[in-house]
Amino acid sequence: VAGDAGGAWSVVESALAAGSTPARVYTEVISPALVNIGERWAAGELDISVEHRATGIVQRIIGHLGPQFVRRGRSRGSVVIGAPSGERHGLVVSMLSDLVRAAGWEVSDIGADSPASSFVSAARETGSAAVVVSVTHVDSLESCRDTVLAIREAEPDVPVIVGGRGIASRAVAASVGADHHAAGLDDLLDLLDQVAASSRTA
Repeated sequence: VAGDAGGAWSVVESALAAGSTPARVYTEVISPALVNIGERWAAGELDISVEHRATGIVQRIIGHLGPQFVRRGRSRGSVVIGAPSGERHGLVVSMLSDLVRAAGWEVSDIGADSPASSFVSAARETGSAAVVVSVTHVDSLESCRDTVLAIREAEPDVPVIVGGRGIASRAVAASVGADHHAAGLDDLLDLLDQVAASSRTA
């Protein structure tokens, strides 16, 4: 909030020095801070410029930490991760992509505000085992539904997983046509494990 990029990085360095992993920095330090800032902006306590400045600081932190999430060894397959048209929360997609990479997957991160055609193209080009659609706000549910429908029509055998604060339940996930609802990171990784297992036995 103060715009102190150096101080923010010092917090991250201190957490890592104390034994925290980059994944825990994402889930226990950065993500809660971003949620808090977003809620304060929505409540009128912070100007949008403060939120944008904080976003810029986090983007630089992610740039520093990102390479540490690449896992060596055989890939478990390819996954497309993005947010649909109208969804502006690209940091969520970036952090989620890194966390999935750390689990051994190759990730095609197509970012936020991506049209349905981009999801389809990325899935085809990479031969993806699954597509993950991140929805932070309920206003994006209609574009999420359009995205899922486009993927379903173009790549019917590729499972679509939806999650995020805008997908509050399995019922909401079903209403947009998704195959699966990821209630959180652990749930998403479990679902991807299932995808990997089913591809091995197919």
